[in-house]
Amino acid sequence: MASLRELTEIIDNETLLRDSFVLKKKLRGIVGHRDEPGFREQLDLFAVEAEDARNRYLKRKESLPKMIYPEPDLPILEHKDEIIEAIKKNRVIILAGETGSGKTTQIPKLCIEAGRGTRGMIGHTQPRRIATRSVAQRISDELGL
Repeated sequence: MASLRELTEIIDNETLLRDSFVLKKKLRGIVGHRDEPGFREQLDLFAVEAEDARNRYLKRKESLPKMIYPEPDLPILEHKDEIIEAIKKNRVIILAGETGSGKTTQIPKLCIEAGRGTRGMIGHTQPRRIATRSVAQRISDELGL
């Protein structure tokens, strides 16, 4: 079956974050007993679990919606490729723009296009709950969800 290196690679890159935390803890426990009888069997059973988690990730990745940008004249979209590249390369970025530039409604979609949200969630905050709901609804409507 899979080697420890292959399993670690799958857990680190091809599982949902909620699965990766559980799998890493479980793998540490198995590896801690590598000199005991039955280690290889435990590792083989674990490999099946890791593959199931990987399949959940791949299913989610395949089901991501196609990004639709209905208002190409939004100023934020003039810098779309630069923003996506910055999101890919950095854990945190700071974007500033005028009111109405598309920051609130387009940045979550740019995050998805940059590969964020595939393994976990994209958080989006607003000062009021009503605003957050309306933004979520607008993004959903734009994506046809």
